Parts: sequence; C-alpha cells; structure tokens
Amino acid sequence: MARIDIRLNESDKEEWDEFVMDSPAIGSMSALVRQAVFAYIADDDNPDEFEMVVELMESLENAIYELERVQSKTRTDVVAESELVEIVDSIVSSYAFAQVHDVEFTSAAELPREGVDKF
Repeated sequence: MARIDIRLNESDKEEWDEFVMDSPAIGSMSALVRQAVFAYIADDDNPDEFEMVVELMESLENAIYELERVQSKTRTDVVAESELVEIVDSIVSSYAFAQVHDVEFTSAAELPREGVDKF
C-alpha cells in the first residue's frame, strides 16, 4: 500500500481529529482522507452519485448511533445475579412471613417488608 504525507496547520488537524472521533463510521484519519478524496472524485464525475453516497453515509452514521444507544440502554437494564438473588430472597421471605401471619396480598408489591428479615 502506498503512503503519502499531508501538511496542514494544527487547527485543521485538530478539527479533522475531532471529526473522526465524533464519527463512528470513520475509523481513522486515513479513512477520512480516503473518503473525502473518493467523494471529491465522485462529485466531479457524477454529482448525483456523490449526494447518494453522502446520504448513505449519514444514514449509516444514524443507524450506528441508534444501535449504540439501544446497546447502552440494554446494558443498564441488566440486573446482576447477586442483586437478583437478593430480590428473590426478599420476596420469598416476605411471602413466607405473610403466610405465617395470615397477611392477605394480591401482588408482590403488597407483601410486608418490615419485620421480615427477622423472620
């Protein structure tokens, strides 16, 4: 693979670096430069094709963002096994306490909580 060097001022490099960091679809500075050059050539050859490529890239960026959002939300919904065991133990203890003391309930939310840990 051939290699080229590009000279640019520091503020432009910082702007490019920030753009790469904010654009998950572009993995590196090299990818940004390649895509920009290909887009420039495509725009010169066929303006409609360039617009289609830009729209496709924007669509892909939006899809990636949405997947990351859903993934992060899914991770926060996962309950650790130890926490789940504590929840089940609490409900079972409350249920047993309610049975022994003839406490009526229609849902787990109505189960007594006070005095149950002594049970």
